[in-house]
Amino acid sequence: MEIVLTLFYVLLFMVLIYKLPYFQSKNISSFVLCVLFGIKVLAGVSMYFVYTYYYPDRSQADIFRYFDDAKVIYNALPERPMDYLRILLGIGNDTPYFNDHYYVYLNHWEREIVTNIFSDSHIIIRFNALVMLFSFGYFNVHNVFASFIAFVGLFAMYKFMERHTKHLHIGYMIAIFLLPSVMFWTSGVLKESVIIFGVGLFVYGIDSMCEINMPWYRRFMLLASAFLGALLLIYTKLYYLLLLLLLMTIFIINKYRRITHPLWTYIIAVMIAVPLMYGIACYAGYDALDLIAYKHNDMLNLGLCEHAQMADTIRLEATLPAFASYVPHALFNAIFKPLPFSSASPMVMAAWAENMLLWIVALILLCIGGKWQVKNKNIFYFCVLFFLANALVIGLSVPIVGAIARYRCISLPFGMLAVCLCLDEYTMHKRWKALQKKCKRQ
Repeated sequence: MEIVLTLFYVLLFMVLIYKLPYFQSKNISSFVLCVLFGIKVLAGVSMYFVYTYYYPDRSQADIFRYFDDAKVIYNALPERPMDYLRILLGIGNDTPYFNDHYYVYLNHWEREIVTNIFSDSHIIIRFNALVMLFSFGYFNVHNVFASFIAFVGLFAMYKFMERHTKHLHIGYMIAIFLLPSVMFWTSGVLKESVIIFGVGLFVYGIDSMCEINMPWYRRFMLLASAFLGALLLIYTKLYYLLLLLLLMTIFIINKYRRITHPLWTYIIAVMIAVPLMYGIACYAGYDALDLIAYKHNDMLNLGLCEHAQMADTIRLEATLPAFASYVPHALFNAIFKPLPFSSASPMVMAAWAENMLLWIVALILLCIGGKWQVKNKNIFYFCVLFFLANALVIGLSVPIVGAIARYRCISLPFGMLAVCLCLDEYTMHKRWKALQKKCKRQ
């Protein structure tokens, strides 16, 4: 029954991809989009087998522990439907009644630090509880739903690129949809699927709704899309929303003011916004340095206890000098680790193999078709700064190599998009032909 229901939803979502105007593209056919979605579903199935047979401890597997917690909430539906709705919507559910009847039976609802600046498990538990209305408790149906919402977010990112560029759309498609870690980590019942959905909706919605000549209903739909994306990011990883608000504001100013040197706008805005946001956070009772240092050291202790491969074992102090001295380590860890042949773990080996392959491919492409003059500098700096800022946050807060490889899947497409923006089709074709002639002569 699970296989039949799973295939039914796969076909249903493929029909939606064919029929909905949202999935119309000038450069990718509906058939290719369906193939890309099918690949995501297969990646979700592979994650299921990895966490079933390679990591058999169900209580420690993220894809299962949030699913199991959601069952407790879903089981309230037949007899107490209002309880189910209140937990699902987060309305009036923080009371002793809900704690005694539900939360005490959930293993991953409570958090040590009550803040959503880094992450919040509630959203993925609620997502599972909602999908159970359609899945009847079959896990792989949840995988299909998670793959679909992630696919919607990734396609929104592609449409964002399609709006601002005219060439190399195959490269953009590969950078967004087909990077191995992006396919794997955003295809299962994990927060990454919800985050990439939120990031895509917010970026595309904000960018598109700023057009001057547009029907009011289309602007309203785009506003709703951006609002939904922002809401999801608030309840998953708030710093993504703060970062995107800053970068999208600068991007739109550069775009409509037609600023010729957009890098300076980004630099000035970041220099003003970062101290301002830090001051606001401190005023609101959140010391960002304390939160980051706590998370770093907590994950360091966890990794050492579980004998996980560590990026380093440096303990982080909540002071500006300590953070400033650790920034180079953080960026190196988040961008380059795991290093080749650094571990015999299959998951880590897959991560370093992908990392090495991407750097080699990027260098080859830049040598063949690279150019110093990037046509769309505005979007290039947007992608680069999002990639680097996310790498900095991950490197500062996460010292475990496996977790680094997983968390950077959100920003990795932006890094590869920046590489694609440096390429020129004519230059690539010309140099490739010259290389072929040289090889024939030899």
